Amino acid sequence: MTELHPSLHRSQIAFGGFCLSLNAGYINTALLSIFEVPVSHMTGATTRLGIDLVQKQLDDLFLIASILVAFLFGAFLSGLLIDSRKLKPTNHYGTALILEGLLLLAASEVINSRSVGNGIGVVLAAMACGMQNAMASTYYGLVLRTTHVTGIITDIGILLSRVVKGQRILPWKIWILVVLFFGFLTSCILYGLMTEALSEWRIRAPALIFVFIGSAYFLSHRKNRNVAFDSR
Repeated sequence: MTELHPSLHRSQIAFGGFCLSLNAGYINTALLSIFEVPVSHMTGATTRLGIDLVQKQLDDLFLIASILVAFLFGAFLSGLLIDSRKLKPTNHYGTALILEGLLLLAASEVINSRSVGNGIGVVLAAMACGMQNAMASTYYGLVLRTTHVTGIITDIGILLSRVVKGQRILPWKIWILVVLFFGFLTSCILYGLMTEALSEWRIRAPALIFVFIGSAYFLSHRKNRNVAFDSR
């Protein structure tokens, strides 16, 4: 069972998780509405891959297979950067957020240009989501996944069943899971409300936000480390 770094609190974890879920839900909704393919979770993509194999839909099969590989590679990159199951503040999280934002920015530019091939944009978005999903850690037995809600709803159901059976649970666990769920749901609603107003900025905007947040996190943590080092 892993422990949370003492400088982080559950409210911070909930807020950070909400923002990450907000981003993933928004990106997935955007790509589903444009290309009808999921990029934040691989269950639907794997299902389509099986159907394409049976029906010999080679063009779609190549795209879906590329999405799966990109998501896997994104998780691989995140694992190389962070390399820890403990949720603790390090510069590596800032680096991962910056890289995810840059991948989304590249995806946005490719999709908006329509000159290189929209499939490349979808693959880049899937890679970014793979990076984000792999950033999650285990906090006192609670797995924090921010790019899909299947595990979230499953864990909420399990915790509620324990309540019904009279078993003691920690209320904050349900609270954090509910926050993650509503982060994902809220972003889907926001995309539906803002898609026409954002136009070409519909993916570019969250990409730039991620680059900004990652840079701020990186610089803030680096400054705090320098202060701590100087005070010794």
